[in-house]
Amino acid sequence: MTDHESLQAHLLEHAPRLSEKQTRLLNFILDNLSYVAFASAGEVGRKAGVSAATVVRLCQALGYKGYADFQKHVRETFPSYTAAIERVETIEVADAASLVERVFSLNVHNLSETAQRISQEELEAVVEAIYKARSILVYGAGLSASLSLFLAQSLKILGFPAHTLLSGGLDVALEGAFLDSVDLVIGISFWRYVKDTAQLLRRAKQVGASTIAITDSPVSPIARLADHKFIVITESVSHSISLTAAMSVLDLLIAALLYRDAKRCTEALRRVNSSYEESGSLIMNYSR
Repeated sequence: MTDHESLQAHLLEHAPRLSEKQTRLLNFILDNLSYVAFASAGEVGRKAGVSAATVVRLCQALGYKGYADFQKHVRETFPSYTAAIERVETIEVADAASLVERVFSLNVHNLSETAQRISQEELEAVVEAIYKARSILVYGAGLSASLSLFLAQSLKILGFPAHTLLSGGLDVALEGAFLDSVDLVIGISFWRYVKDTAQLLRRAKQVGASTIAITDSPVSPIARLADHKFIVITESVSHSISLTAAMSVLDLLIAALLYRDAKRCTEALRRVNSSYEESGSLIMNYSR
C-alpha cells in the first residue's frame, strides 16, 4: 500500500462517525489532496463551501491536533516533498564512498518499486490508445520536458504521429484548441506540478480525447485527469528528483509498441534510417 493509499484508508476509517456536512468535506479533501497539501484552512473551506472552522473541526474529528497537523501528514505522503535543502544537508555529512552506494541503491529501489506498480492490463491499454490515436501530443514542462522530447521523438521514429511542445502558456492553449476526440495527450509531471500540463489534460478530457499521465502520485493533478497512468518513484538524495525510473517506463512503453506490431515499427525504422543517411547530417563511418 502506498503512502497515499494508507492516508486515504486512515481517513475513511473515520467516515462512519462523521456528520453529513463533514462527510461532504472529507470527500472534497480526498479528491483534492494535492490542493489541500499547500492551501490554508480558509482556502480549503472556500473551495468546499464551508468555513475554516469547519475544516479545523473535521481535522480534529479525524484524530489530528488541527489543520496544520493534518496538512503536515498530507504533505509527507507526497513522494518528493522533502525540501531540496534538507537533502543537500544530508549529502554534506556523507563520505564519497557511501554517497556512491546511496545514489545507486536508491535508483535501484525506484526502479523496483515502479515496476511493481505497472500492471500488464494498464500497459496494454496504453499501447492500444497510442496505436488508435490520430495524433499524439506529449507534454511535460521543467524537468519533465526532456522526457516528453524523448518520448515524442521515439514515437515519431516508430511511425506514430507524435509531437511535443517545449514552451508553455499560450502555446499550450493553442494546442488545446484543436484537440479532438480521436487524439491522445500524454502528460508528464512530477512534484512540483506544472499547471500547464494539468490544463492541457483537462482540455483533452473536455473534448473526449484519450489521456495518459506519467506522474509520481495517484492523486497528482494530472493523475486524476488521465484515462491511464503510470506511477513513477522519483526519490533522490540530491537537490532534485530522480528521473531514472521515469526513463525506464518510457523504455518499457517503446518496447511494448515494438512488440505489438514489429513489422510496422521495423518498416518505419528503415525509412528513418534511409532518410538519415540521405541527409548527410550524421557521422556514419566513425571508427573508434
